[in-house]
Amino acid sequence: MKNIFYGWVIVIVMALIGSLSMALATLNFGLFIRPMGDDLGISRSMFGWAQTARQTVGGLTSPIIGKIIDRIGSRVLIAIGILITGLAVGSLGFIQNQWQLIALFACMGIVATGGPANLTITVPIAKWFIKKRGRAMALVGVGPFAGGILIVPFTQYLISSFGWRNAWIVLATLSIVAIIPLALIFIRKQ
Repeated sequence: MKNIFYGWVIVIVMALIGSLSMALATLNFGLFIRPMGDDLGISRSMFGWAQTARQTVGGLTSPIIGKIIDRIGSRVLIAIGILITGLAVGSLGFIQNQWQLIALFACMGIVATGGPANLTITVPIAKWFIKKRGRAMALVGVGPFAGGILIVPFTQYLISSFGWRNAWIVLATLSIVAIIPLALIFIRKQ
């Protein structure tokens, strides 16, 4: 009974991590295009190239990340991935050139911690649940969508109130401070 309860706690924690990961330049990224582009003179196509860099690096590193998850689990990998991604997101508040945008987005792709295809979240749930795997995966899958509903308006508020540079820093700090402790406290390999 204890293991079943703990398993559902993990589902909730993973859904929460998935929802908070939406602050890391995923669904909210489009809100930054106009203010950053106007301020830095970055064309819209460069924002597209930044996302392409993130997706390409994420695709190339996914097989490696999968092996690491199988070997050591998601606990440490989530913490490291959020730290790398959070630092890259926070650094967006300091960029001056378009090449920095693309380089930072490539760094975010290393562990691919954003979005519903986040291996560090989906693989452990698939491993931990046998009987109710579909239900567990569905509940974890709600996290990123719920995060989008909450994070997008919050991001717009930050940009409107404090500027795009400070918004990136706040979002990165929030993600690092909230997600890393959740991962280290609650997530176990088995």
